[in-house]
Amino acid sequence: MRGAGFADFTVEDHSDALLDLIDDVRRKLPGVELAVGLANVDLRDLDLGEGKRLARRAVGLIERGVVGHTLISATKSARE
Repeated sequence: MRGAGFADFTVEDHSDALLDLIDDVRRKLPGVELAVGLANVDLRDLDLGEGKRLARRAVGLIERGVVGHTLISATKSARE
């Protein structure tokens, strides 16, 4: 990237935002289950148990540093 004229690199770990997103999804799943039960909504193609399992797996991967979210920014001066 330096060869393309980029400089002043900044790397920021935003894995906490990823954990917040997964936590938000996990908090909403019981509400979806309740709505399905009360309203007799047909969600046969949606496996809520699998969704919960995947959310737990994602949290574990993030906490172990296997998966993350990183923001990389740089500047590029205008050519003269």
